[in-house]
Amino acid sequence: MTSFSLEEGANCVDLSGLNPVQREAVMATDGSVLILAGAGSGKTRVLTSRIAWMLEQGQCKPWQVLALTFTNKAAREMKERIAHLVGQRVDEMWVGTFHSVFARILRREAEYLGYDRNFTIYDSDDQLRLVRECMNHLDISTNQLNPKRVRGEISSSKNAMLSVEEFEKSDSGFVHDMISKIYREYTRRLRAANSLDFDDLLLKPIELFETHPERLAVYQDRFRRILIDEYQDTNKAQFKVTGMLGAQHGNVCVVGDDDQSIYGWRGADISNILDFEDHWKNARVFKLEQNYRSTETILEAAHAVVSQNGGRKDKKLWTENGRGEPVTLLSGEDDAMEAALVCDRIRRGHLEGRPYKDFAVLYRTNAQSRALEESLIRNGIRYQIIGGLRFYERREVKDALAYLRLLANPRDEISLLRIINYPRRGVGDTGLAALQSAAQLQNRSLYDQLAFAGSVPGLAKGARQSMLELHSLLETTRARMAATPLDVAFRDLLSALHIYEALEAEGPEGKPRVENLHELESAVKRYAENSELGLEGFLQEVALVSDIDGMADSDDLVTLMTVHSAKGLEYDTVFVTGMEDGLFPLGNAMGDPEQLEEERRLFYVAATRAKRRLYLCLARFRMRFNGGSGGPSPFLRAIPAELLQQEGGRLGGIGEESFGGRDGHWQGSGATPRNRSLLREDSAVRQRPLGGGLDGSRPQKPARKRTGLPLSGSEVLLNKVSPFRQAPVPPSVEDESQEAEVSDPCELTVNADVMHPTYGPGIIIHRVGFDENMKLTVRFKSVGVKKLVARFARLRVL
Repeated sequence: MTSFSLEEGANCVDLSGLNPVQREAVMATDGSVLILAGAGSGKTRVLTSRIAWMLEQGQCKPWQVLALTFTNKAAREMKERIAHLVGQRVDEMWVGTFHSVFARILRREAEYLGYDRNFTIYDSDDQLRLVRECMNHLDISTNQLNPKRVRGEISSSKNAMLSVEEFEKSDSGFVHDMISKIYREYTRRLRAANSLDFDDLLLKPIELFETHPERLAVYQDRFRRILIDEYQDTNKAQFKVTGMLGAQHGNVCVVGDDDQSIYGWRGADISNILDFEDHWKNARVFKLEQNYRSTETILEAAHAVVSQNGGRKDKKLWTENGRGEPVTLLSGEDDAMEAALVCDRIRRGHLEGRPYKDFAVLYRTNAQSRALEESLIRNGIRYQIIGGLRFYERREVKDALAYLRLLANPRDEISLLRIINYPRRGVGDTGLAALQSAAQLQNRSLYDQLAFAGSVPGLAKGARQSMLELHSLLETTRARMAATPLDVAFRDLLSALHIYEALEAEGPEGKPRVENLHELESAVKRYAENSELGLEGFLQEVALVSDIDGMADSDDLVTLMTVHSAKGLEYDTVFVTGMEDGLFPLGNAMGDPEQLEEERRLFYVAATRAKRRLYLCLARFRMRFNGGSGGPSPFLRAIPAELLQQEGGRLGGIGEESFGGRDGHWQGSGATPRNRSLLREDSAVRQRPLGGGLDGSRPQKPARKRTGLPLSGSEVLLNKVSPFRQAPVPPSVEDESQEAEVSDPCELTVNADVMHPTYGPGIIIHRVGFDENMKLTVRFKSVGVKKLVARFARLRVL
């Protein structure tokens, strides 16, 4: 490995604050480079210093740099740091998420693919609506096939770069044939609507470059230096498109950590980073193994688990931060006691002068948050949840955005269907079907057909007039936008639609929705004042909002989130809850070496979020949908005994026989929790001896590349601040009234506003199962919390 000295470059960026390996990685700017950056090893500093160094040394111009990240927050931070380092504006640099950068390219090149530049980007909710439209058109009932499953299959197929034809040939059977038909209709309608979904933002550039090599040559010539952050999270499409762009010059630098590859279920392919040297010959590799975040004890505990993986690069983090405190085990009788223990430690720390924002509580599944939230509320501890319903997903916000999307792209039928009867215009299902039939007969788009609503048979007189007025209003607004500021045109549109009046008519239920619309108006105004890109630019920015871009950085709140959401973050004190076999790792991982390796990596990510204190928490009994607890997590048994303590006492190891009821045995799924109220009165934990062994579940051979992709994905996670939320009351007895027709099960989601014929308005706070087996916990305004069976509940989504 070649060494460099700072004196070799005139006016060079100051690299004196970097360690030797970091400095070498920064200055090795030619050819392909793999920077293996362990957790807390300063990768962002290395990446930004590398870009600043190249600019300062005159090796490239700002517009020749392409830097790809996975969050808008990371992209903004990168640009700000580079500007600070080199003392010049970096607006001309292409720095952004994969989706935002390639959406930008597609806007420029849309005509080569048969799209208009004003195409709409469909989010997951839009995709689901389109899937339902396709199923309805094909006469496929949601009782036969869950639309969410179909959406997942389509997304997985696109991530695997399977065309409709290839997907059709990939399998057989009745269900597969139905999904194939839906996939084909989905693709046809998406193109007809001049729209792309999120997966298309990665697939369409590949199609563009393969069918128009002259356009590929333009971007290859432009991007002389390509840098990719979080490379372990890239999927097949991301790997291919960046490979195409970097093929000419070969100056591709990737930064990542295979031990933090935790998105295999979402299509990420760990082999991209493990096999980097095979794909890019003569690649140089730099290992950033010095950790600046955590203590030695925390790093050793994390390494003890992840090092059991066969499919990983050989590396081990070290630190100069000292040994620090032992990792602390907290074990409660049940999940309520586990939560009380966590709250007790937070309360103690806060009384000692530590702010709430120093604490993070992590869990493997979202369902675990309920007991934690209840305990935080009882203890008066302020908190925020990362992963709640994000602002731009709220109903009233999406309704208003649908109008803007329709103004930008009149062919966007999904947006038109969303607002065609909002506010109410007297268009029922029969009238809408008549309008759609007329549009198809006349070979018009549904939007264009609005102008001819007066002659549509089957459409009521009042509905005809309202459709004509809607079309006139939208056309007038579109014309005004050419000479009117975006925020003014939007404000006038909302006023003309009388949306605020409609929401205010809902009474107290509508008040927060009115506030959300005011906030949306403010967002449009801020954008209009700071950007010249207009409506299309605003809509693209909204569509590509990243998972944690809205986190509250300054508020003094405890943070609750899944381990997946915690990636890239750090806290003084971290509680990892649910450390039980079957929960962490999940039960289905024990029979699959690849999944088990990903679960180990997930634990590694969780543990390395902690700077000074790490608590591993578990419940001896946990009421779960598929049974109770299954014993301590095998990850606990993999951690050396000398690294652990329970309630201040040194322990000898982990053994299942040491946990459980008063007899010292672990309570199985049918056990009755004991002394539930103990921690609610006094949070002190009875110290128990631990004995143990080692986790012997190492796979026989490295788990590597997946051959298929899972069907499901996860929801986009964005911040939801909830300093004080009403605690869910223990559910009442199930209400199985007479069976009646209900809303589509896919619409009965957590946080959905619903109406019950007897109990009135409410909000869904918990859901278990799907379709006919779905059970819901709903907080009603009139009667509090009820537990309902969906097929009997007669719920209507508002």
